[in-house]
Amino acid sequence: MKRNYSNPPIIEALCELIFFPSSSWDMTIPGLFYEKIKDEFPTKQQHTGIGIDFKPLDNDRNFEQRFEMSQRMQFFKTDKTSLIQISKDLLVINQLKPYSGWENFKPVILKKLNVYSEIAKPDTFKQIALRYLNQITIPKNDIQLKDYFNFYPYLPEKLSQIPKAFNISVDLSNSNPLEHLSLTLTTSNINEEFFSFILEIASVYLNADILKIGDFDSWLENAHEQIEQVFEECITDKSRKIFGEVIQ
Repeated sequence: MKRNYSNPPIIEALCELIFFPSSSWDMTIPGLFYEKIKDEFPTKQQHTGIGIDFKPLDNDRNFEQRFEMSQRMQFFKTDKTSLIQISKDLLVINQLKPYSGWENFKPVILKKLNVYSEIAKPDTFKQIALRYLNQITIPKNDIQLKDYFNFYPYLPEKLSQIPKAFNISVDLSNSNPLEHLSLTLTTSNINEEFFSFILEIASVYLNADILKIGDFDSWLENAHEQIEQVFEECITDKSRKIFGEVIQ
């Protein structure tokens, strides 16, 4: 059963689409793309950042993570709660806080992919990913990780059960060796009153050229469903109380 929250912890959701290099790309494409979306995303700027690429190793079940510098154009909504990023063979759709639900975010992803496909004419996917970042803040005087998380760093009883800082990450297996779910939990902020943690869950499809652009909708829906299931498995009812679970 799908759970609903009045105060969801999502601080960012993003869909990253990387395409195989295409000869149809040229420097006019960002401008043409902007003309199609400027009524909804009027503010534009150029950004230099670091992109992450996963390269499957020989056995197809282990992956090498690579970081690359990238130049991209960013197009923001006026209130800066959402943005679209594009560069050569790349499209990223970001939804920041407040997150208004999958029923609103998914259509934005599909519509912007259609616009990008119409203008840039990409050949096929190289890699696709759906990521959710959740910020979970816990009162410092009530901190026992096991009370709020089912996924957390375990320490022997004689050691402190309140790590000052940590970053743990796991990859979950999938029936398709080119797909994987990743989980990361890390400390975000600590002050006199609160501990804050970031729980990131991502579904990544590597070497996604076997997935046709017309089949992307189905993959996207399944990836989101898996992320929701994993999120619920990672938290406890005490966390759900913080998020204001709505009982229907």
